[in-house]
Amino acid sequence: MIVQTAMESALVTAMTRIMGEKVAILIRRNKNVKEITDIEEKMEKLKELLMIVNMVIQDVESRPFTYDVKILSRKLRYLVYDLEDVVDCYDTEVLRKQRSRASFRSVHDFFSSNNQILFRSRLGSMIKAVTDSLDSILLQKSKLLNLSQGNFYISPSDYKTTHSSISSDIMGRETEKQRIVDLLTDDDDVENNQDTMKVIAIVGMGGLGKTRLAQLVFNDEKVKAHFASWRMWTVIGMEFDPTKIMKSILEQATNAPSTVTEINSVRQKLEHTLSGKRFLLVLDDVWNEDATRWGELRAALTCGARGSKILVTSRSLHVSSIMNSFITHQIQQLPPDDCLPLFQQFAFGDEEKDQKLMDIGRKIVEKCGGVPLAIISLGSMLHNIQDETHWSSVLNSKIWQLRDEEQKVLAALKWSYDTLPPQSKKCFAFASLFPKGYTIEKDELVRLWMANGFVQSEGNVDAKTMGNRVFDDLVLRSFFLLTPSKEHDFGDDSHVTKCMMHDLMHDLARSVSGDVYWNVKEDLVTDIGNRTYHLLLYVKNLSNAYQALLRKPLYLRTLILSDCYLYLNANLLEIIFSELKFLRVLDLSSNKIKKVPKSIGNLIQLRYLNLSRNNIEVLPNSITLLHNLQYLNLSWNEELQELPKELRSMCNINAFVIQM
Repeated sequence: MIVQTAMESALVTAMTRIMGEKVAILIRRNKNVKEITDIEEKMEKLKELLMIVNMVIQDVESRPFTYDVKILSRKLRYLVYDLEDVVDCYDTEVLRKQRSRASFRSVHDFFSSNNQILFRSRLGSMIKAVTDSLDSILLQKSKLLNLSQGNFYISPSDYKTTHSSISSDIMGRETEKQRIVDLLTDDDDVENNQDTMKVIAIVGMGGLGKTRLAQLVFNDEKVKAHFASWRMWTVIGMEFDPTKIMKSILEQATNAPSTVTEINSVRQKLEHTLSGKRFLLVLDDVWNEDATRWGELRAALTCGARGSKILVTSRSLHVSSIMNSFITHQIQQLPPDDCLPLFQQFAFGDEEKDQKLMDIGRKIVEKCGGVPLAIISLGSMLHNIQDETHWSSVLNSKIWQLRDEEQKVLAALKWSYDTLPPQSKKCFAFASLFPKGYTIEKDELVRLWMANGFVQSEGNVDAKTMGNRVFDDLVLRSFFLLTPSKEHDFGDDSHVTKCMMHDLMHDLARSVSGDVYWNVKEDLVTDIGNRTYHLLLYVKNLSNAYQALLRKPLYLRTLILSDCYLYLNANLLEIIFSELKFLRVLDLSSNKIKKVPKSIGNLIQLRYLNLSRNNIEVLPNSITLLHNLQYLNLSWNEELQELPKELRSMCNINAFVIQM
């Protein structure tokens, strides 16, 4: 047993005292909100209350994840959502009135006028619900005051951004990389081989760096020269849909979007495009064990020239066997001599190395078992906390007693997550909205963060710049992985525009985000509840979309219903525009919608609206009532005839996309 030092004891006492102070402030602020009658003063107190609750959440979630912590965290998060809704409701009404009134009466006069009775009543009900929720939480203040000691709290001002100079290459993989490069470019036996193409598989447990090794190979100069411009990369994930995969390959090969959806048409276009071409195709993160599905895809890819190669990454040897791999490379743990330098890169960067911390770090690295993802994650986390006591607590943690290696890695990743700043935590957790293997453009992800208020302007730095900084830091810490596009390689990070999450990172995001995120690939319709705040449904299934909205997730903030045949059900659009009044993000792209209901004006909180790739002819004037709207995408609506005249006066719009 490890004897608790005087420093550790003092730390526990200090943390308990700090939590006690926060709870006392919560009690005072909640009492103030109830007693104050002036609406402006009441709202200022609510904004202060929101800030304090967020601080308490940060403290609670740094503690060991017991059942009590999980329940408290969930209740506090719901409270934050409700507080934000109240504040946004008030601020939006003030903004609306300021823009519509001819006179310049004070805001106070505006709220005391007779025509605001209904609004005041609604706002009053929302405020009462918030104070009642906080009362319920404060009844359990003894649990808040007696939480177990947690990880070190890192304030945003103390948080250090990972050095951008850190090499993206993984040490110790040079020999493996060269072997695979040679296999891909060796065509000595092409003339004597009956197969047009060969499959080479990289197989190993999660976190060993299969994808990163494939990236290094993909971007090797010898490989680029050998396959010229015919190199393509597709992330597969849990779903192995031959049509979707062929379409993705086709779009990369032609460097153009494809509107073809029928499998035979897609296959014919793909065969025509790749016919006689020597190509390299990377199929990343394959889980499929259905030989028939693989056979469908393989048949479409035999059209290329001899010497074409498919490079596969997977956790399963069975997958490699089904795909009839010519060579299966089983990636191993990183050699011990390469583990410590990798850790030092992320833990110290260019800073001077403390010898005592180095000694502890060496022992931590040994416990990581040669798994690069765990080494990088812990190194990044400890970079923020140059404290001997904390480093020792990591070394002596019970997680190293776990027998399952992937669970051990996941626990290490959770440590790294715990030390992220609050806004980075929210941005990372938001990515759990997307299923495993999903790729998304960096700019699009940042826009979604901005619309949800996860990143905001700070001083002279605008929200978009803040979002880019958060994104880049999460990439450097391996929370996100960059993926290539047709025209750009991995070598120049400034040109890479798409990202995805490692499977283990995705598991972590799902575990920390609770039940507020829902996607059609990983959740059941019955999982949708009153407290589902973000929903993604992007398959051609109108029935699923209808069932999802019938569950009445009235507090939804993000709704992505892309390519769901919404044009077949006008009632579904009415439900969206009439009932989901807390939406910040709405994506209805690729639904063949012809008419947008006037009720769209009800979505007064909306910041992001994507109506691209529809058949819209006219936009209703009510869209100009969306005073908070920041992003509007109307591209590829070829029937669009005119826009509302007042659209130009919507001063909050900072991105307006229209392309025919």
